[in-house]
Amino acid sequence: MNIILIGASGSGKTWISNASGVNACMERYRVQYIRLPDLFQEIEEAKIQGHYKKYMKKLSKVDLLILDEPLNGLDPQGIAELRETLRHLNKKYGITMVISSHILDELEMIATRYGFIHKGHMIEEITVDESVSYTHLTLPTNRE
Repeated sequence: MNIILIGASGSGKTWISNASGVNACMERYRVQYIRLPDLFQEIEEAKIQGHYKKYMKKLSKVDLLILDEPLNGLDPQGIAELRETLRHLNKKYGITMVISSHILDELEMIATRYGFIHKGHMIEEITVDESVSYTHLTLPTNRE
């Protein structure tokens, strides 16, 4: 399962993804939070050093992989490589990923669920199948 958290910058996506990670740790799941540049650097170094399979095996031991704003600063080729790496990790090893982003175009190709964040709260969660007919999102008001 891949969960995409969607929201504007500062809406609380990182907080919710990290809270999910803490909760998973408390339930004894293996969790890794990694910044995308670090993930790409580690993958590239593993390829250069001939340890790619070993690195992927290490990642395969993770139950939940948290990626925060993974597409920032990537060119189209980098985005395509990321998409394929994430698909591979999910399909071959069954790793669940929580990806927080405000860029939906590329991530919709790997998502299985979407969570919408507003002011630090998940206000709605839908499946990919539901997203096909999804037409609106009602934001809560601050009125009391």
